[in-house]
Amino acid sequence: MTATVAETRASYGGARYRQQKAGEKSHPVWVYQSMQDAHVRPTHLAMHGRAFRADDPIWNTHYPPNAWNCRCRVRAMTEAQAARRGIQIHSSDGHLHQVEQKAAIDSRTGQPIMRPGTEYRWRDKDGREHTLLPDAGWGCIPGS
Repeated sequence: MTATVAETRASYGGARYRQQKAGEKSHPVWVYQSMQDAHVRPTHLAMHGRAFRADDPIWNTHYPPNAWNCRCRVRAMTEAQAARRGIQIHSSDGHLHQVEQKAAIDSRTGQPIMRPGTEYRWRDKDGREHTLLPDAGWGCIPGS
């Protein structure tokens, strides 16, 4: 049996997370990165370049991949690297909200099957509001 692309990405994400956690003392700034092409979801693209500390709670629910075929990644860097690049470090405090999200449709009743999820809401530098809610089943540390 061969792994799907999504399974491979999730496995890679889990290994990458563990690797970055092991090095968080020297590289405590983590930056969300999207592929920045025509196939990226708008909410994932809006997250591109947002930086958080490695111990910020956002990574418990929003470490990529965040959906089927998500190609986003996280780049770890030192405080000095972040400062040289002018990267602003954000906090998820007050921006993570528990919600109910549709996970599937019950084939017998036609009713949605709801599951808990965590959405991250923020405003960009231009004041536009954004929300990133990982797809049902994807809002966790990969491989956990």
